[in-house]
Amino acid sequence: MNFPTLARLLVQALIVVTIGVRGSSGWSNDRTAELLTTGGSQLDSRLLQIDAQGQPIFRAADRKQTLAVDQLVRFGNPREQISDPLLVTSDGSLWVARQTFAPIAIEDEHVSFDSDTFGTIRLPMAQLRGILFLQPENDRLRDRMLDDILHGQQKNDLVMLENGDKLTGLVLTLQDDQLIFQTAAAKSTIALDQVVALVLNPTLARQPRQPDQFLLVGTHDGSRLVVESLKPAGRGVVMKTVAGLVVEAPLADIGYLQRVGGQAIYLSDIPIARYHHQPYLSLDWPYQRDRNVQGGRLRCGGQVYEKGIGVHSIAGLTYRLDRPYRQLQAELGIDDATEGAGSIILRIYTDDGSGQWEPKFTSPIIRGGQPPTPIAVDIRGAKRLSLIVDVADRGDQQDHANLLDARLIP
Repeated sequence: MNFPTLARLLVQALIVVTIGVRGSSGWSNDRTAELLTTGGSQLDSRLLQIDAQGQPIFRAADRKQTLAVDQLVRFGNPREQISDPLLVTSDGSLWVARQTFAPIAIEDEHVSFDSDTFGTIRLPMAQLRGILFLQPENDRLRDRMLDDILHGQQKNDLVMLENGDKLTGLVLTLQDDQLIFQTAAAKSTIALDQVVALVLNPTLARQPRQPDQFLLVGTHDGSRLVVESLKPAGRGVVMKTVAGLVVEAPLADIGYLQRVGGQAIYLSDIPIARYHHQPYLSLDWPYQRDRNVQGGRLRCGGQVYEKGIGVHSIAGLTYRLDRPYRQLQAELGIDDATEGAGSIILRIYTDDGSGQWEPKFTSPIIRGGQPPTPIAVDIRGAKRLSLIVDVADRGDQQDHANLLDARLIP
């Protein structure tokens, strides 16, 4: 047997072994994470299984607990992975593609890619919003590019090149690391290592109906899916995404679950009655839903959060409550984008309908670089709720406050 033949056999054997253990690395069943429920529990818990009704079963403090999915707030945090391409589908799901086994391919109106967690995925182009091939290391730039892919308004496909050029036209195929792209002038062949991002024509996308209730599910490879349902499958979990794609993952690969539309009502999902920002000098800041005040993903203590409010001091947010609520729960922090700077105090007031505001809570000073501070505030009897984000140290410098997972509990 000559050396090239032997080498090919060794590579094939390595691929078979690697595929056989795919999904068993990274998170394991022994990994614990924070579990938040509508009861306010904050426990180091381990996900044991998903039962036949789609309910998660956890172990915490040597006790098994079956949790009604509507009582779940959050288990763990989504994981960021920036070394591999990221595909964005029309339901907002983020899929990490591993190029080790097979490159991303586009042909016959379908895109196929290999996932470390889900295996080989093939989906219609109408479900794809775009691909970020080269993820910027800068969080803010990466977040903005992902938002441009998901919310793009252009009338053609768009290719962003590493040299800063942008081409508009139509994607024909992507094979063998070569993108065939039709512009108004000519058909072009572009080496994939020159492509930063591909943003598809949004007018051709199949936009799914956003359900009132769904789950956010994060896996060890950095994928984060918007999921309609979970079902057990042996030692794994079958998920149906809001876009209609059915995939299976090993249970050990799931490190993040968050219920949206359950018993917990997120402040970022309800109308605000009034917002007022009082500039310390002259710069006026809007508040952001499920984003930090600069428009990027919520990051605090080295973790990513999908739900919450981003706001800059000095600011007030007022909500009219449409039903009785028992508590306001949240985790308070300064966004990691400030690199340890910034400090705020949060004050909470309620009005029982009399028109008089009653103070309910004043936080300690929340400073940049600190882990999030959990709060649970009694708001029984409230008809209106007001949150005041005030300055603390050094005026309002870098006061990028995050009200993480801010939620009303009935």
